Amino acid sequence: MRSEDFGVIICCCKFDFFLAKGCVASVRHVLPDVPVTLFIDGEFDASELAKAYNLNVMYRHQVKDPWLREFNRGWGLPKMTLLWESPYERFLYLDCDTILWGDVVQAYAGKMDWDLAVDEGDAKSRHWVPGIASDAWVNQEYFTTEKMEKIIPDFPWRKYAPSLFCTGTYFARRGAFALEEYKELIRLRDENPGFLPRHEMGVLNVMIFRGVEAGRLKVSQVPMELLCDFTNCDTLPRRFHFDANGPVVREGDEKVLHFTDPKPLTRSHGFHEPMTYFRGQAARRLKTMGRHLGRVNLWLEELPWHVTIQYRRHYAKHHRFFKPLLNLWRRIRG
Repeated sequence: MRSEDFGVIICCCKFDFFLAKGCVASVRHVLPDVPVTLFIDGEFDASELAKAYNLNVMYRHQVKDPWLREFNRGWGLPKMTLLWESPYERFLYLDCDTILWGDVVQAYAGKMDWDLAVDEGDAKSRHWVPGIASDAWVNQEYFTTEKMEKIIPDFPWRKYAPSLFCTGTYFARRGAFALEEYKELIRLRDENPGFLPRHEMGVLNVMIFRGVEAGRLKVSQVPMELLCDFTNCDTLPRRFHFDANGPVVREGDEKVLHFTDPKPLTRSHGFHEPMTYFRGQAARRLKTMGRHLGRVNLWLEELPWHVTIQYRRHYAKHHRFFKPLLNLWRRIRG
């Protein structure tokens, strides 16, 4: 397979770039020779990371389609751009709050005769969570079921409720979807408040399983993603651990570890060691981790995240009053 036929794409913005460093380091640990592209939603210099890990960097302003470039922005939506503008014919997509644990390409991508290879679905991958795949769960995570039955009546959502999955990672073929279908779903979302969430998870799942139902898409469902959150964080350290040589990957445990809630910060509650380990590896390669600072350096890198989250939690409703001061501060900083 030629290099332009398959690669890995990681999406990030300036806000979560510190997590992207750990994700990149994990990918290069597992797949040293596979092309990797960092897709940046925004404008900041990632050249040091690109040079250190032999990455390609793609920015929003390089997106060719005007609609995708100008309007496909916000929480989770930039990753959708790659379904049409990926630099690779087939690719593994990763959110930046993920870690590659073992060779998931060899384990799950097979002969790559699919349009998409996605996780096996919440009902299987998160079976311990109360109410998983129930009507209430679908309404909470993916779309309002009552509105779905009225707005897209030909989509048998109950048939696919057990297969709905967290879209932090997937394999895809460029051009598997018609761009007009995506635009239409965004239009329906905007015209029907509460129908679909503002992020991509509902939209992408609907596109995938409508395509399966219509016979337009060949989709393979595989146990590729493990969501690390409050519901399972106590059990994971025994399964995913390290020795002196790095990650100890047992056969059959090749996964994309996706740290959903809490985020994998150095002082987070729960399971975050894989992300912390690979962020440390990246810091050493980039020579940003002082010999005696250790995790203190990583914690300092997280400070903007902490400040932003606390601001959103406590002062978001007053943002219109603070915005002029914030803009002035940004101009002063240059």
